Amino acid sequence: MEYDADRLNTPPGSKLKLIGRVAICSGYLLLYKANCKLLGGHVQSMVESWNLKRVSVPRLLECLTVLSM
Repeated sequence: MEYDADRLNTPPGSKLKLIGRVAICSGYLLLYKANCKLLGGHVQSMVESWNLKRVSVPRLLECLTVLSM
């Protein structure tokens, strides 16, 4: 998917509807606003783990930065 801050916050298990032709490069679908639509949804067990990582990683990096000073 093209870089889009909103899309980076899309929970795991979200459903996408592909529209028209979608190019593939090295096995990856090249998704843009013009060729996909976010329908929503999530998988609760995956979201819990995803949320923990989203919160934990920035805090860990903060701690490492402070410790390295």
